Amino acid sequence: MQNHTQVSRPALASERAVLLLERAATIYQKNLAETPEGGAYLKMRGITDAALWGRHRLGYSNGKLTGLLPRHGAIWDELKELGLLRPDGQERFAGCVIFPVIDAEGNLTAIYGRHTEEKDESYVCLPGRPGGLWNAVALKAYAHIVLVRSSLDGLSVEMAGYQNVIGIPGPTGLNTGDVAMLTSYGLQRITLLFNGNEAGRTAAGKLQTLLSPFNCEQREVPQDHEPNSYLIAHGPEALAQLLVDGRRTQPATGPVQAAHPACSPSPEALPSSLGCVIMKSGDWRKGRVNSRLP
Repeated sequence: MQNHTQVSRPALASERAVLLLERAATIYQKNLAETPEGGAYLKMRGITDAALWGRHRLGYSNGKLTGLLPRHGAIWDELKELGLLRPDGQERFAGCVIFPVIDAEGNLTAIYGRHTEEKDESYVCLPGRPGGLWNAVALKAYAHIVLVRSSLDGLSVEMAGYQNVIGIPGPTGLNTGDVAMLTSYGLQRITLLFNGNEAGRTAAGKLQTLLSPFNCEQREVPQDHEPNSYLIAHGPEALAQLLVDGRRTQPATGPVQAAHPACSPSPEALPSSLGCVIMKSGDWRKGRVNSRLP
């Protein structure tokens, strides 16, 4: 009698996982440029600046990733373990706009997707993989960041002219490891820009304690909007103005000290001895950001 006991495969090495993520992200980015669905969705959500698409390596899954694979082989098991393929072999992100998560040093760490059509599962993530912070590279250039709840909200803030924005994508939210990383890059000040409803206020309230090492304030998006829906309804100038003089729902918390004036939200570029510059999105130069912006 034959022994049908399945031999377990070794866990996917982290280097191999990163390589596969990079290849998938490249394919998805190419799809965004070559198929209309992804770009149409981004424009419908008010993200009309194609330079932002390239800078953040946005992509689109047309559901044809498996057609690029060999008919058989270990790659299928690897992609299932990574989560790019579901256990049944179907592509997890099919029909999604892709939002890569890249750490402060430029390494791809995760991929999120958002369905272009209304579904119960709006956001899709890789199961069991650490999420990370969207646009974490901003930590190398700014001592003050605007913190939002998703990559789509982050892109909306960039459409309003602010590059110093970081998103908290995925279901896990901000954790103590993320806070330690923020501290390690010398972050001083955080502006929370969350939904203007009870859920947004609750989420912001929970973060106030976690973010106590920083000078932290909360700006509330009015009329039950989130930053992206506010962008769609009122335009980028109105969203920018909200960051300048929008209603603060709580006084600033954290160390009692004067905030550096160049690290306050401003739609103009402001030089700073801290290397903190708020720039218009059109002023961004393509390529990796270092501690000083060009």
